[in-house]
This record gives sequence, C-alpha cells and structure tokens, in this order.
Amino acid sequence: LWDTIDIDGDVTVEGLKEHFEENYNYEVTSLFAGGVMLWDSLSADDDVDEKRVSELYQEVAHRELRPGELDLIVGVDVEDLDDDADPDAEVDLPPVRIRFRSV
Repeated sequence: LWDTIDIDGDVTVEGLKEHFEENYNYEVTSLFAGGVMLWDSLSADDDVDEKRVSELYQEVAHRELRPGELDLIVGVDVEDLDDDADPDAEVDLPPVRIRFRSV
C-alpha cells in the first residue's frame, strides 16, 4: 500500500507520463494540483509536454513556488494499459510527490 508515489527531479509533463507508462503500465490522462487542472489529454497542447511540472504549476495556478519548497504534490488520473484491465475500472492512486529540489 502506497501513501505517495515519489519522483525525484524536476520532470517534464512528458517525463511524468513516461514514468507512469514504464513503471506501472498506466497512461496519464490528467494532472492536477491544489484544485487546479494543470493538464489533461483531451485538451493537450504539445508544447506543454516539454514543460517542467513545477513550471506548469506556477503558470496555471498563478502561484510562485517559494525557495524553501522542495517538492510539489500533484494528483494524476490514469488509465490501465494492461490488456486484461477493465476499461471502465477506475485506478485509485495516492498523491504524487515530485521532488524538484534537493536539500
């Protein structure tokens, strides 16, 4: 049982999507933080894939990350890419902690 999924480094949106596909066989369908939708696959802009999640958060949420902040907690919605998975089943994931700064 997970309480968070930890990702080290200031990953891009594409890097986050690749992490979930390679490690869990999940396709990320949306990304949100603090009640703000940061990205979703239905209205995806190719330019967003190259942005770092921390940069995207600051742009969309209109909130600067303070120098002392080391990580960003985001939520992701995913679809299971496993052939045996029920296409209507929801995948329940814990929050994702992106450690974009090291101490």
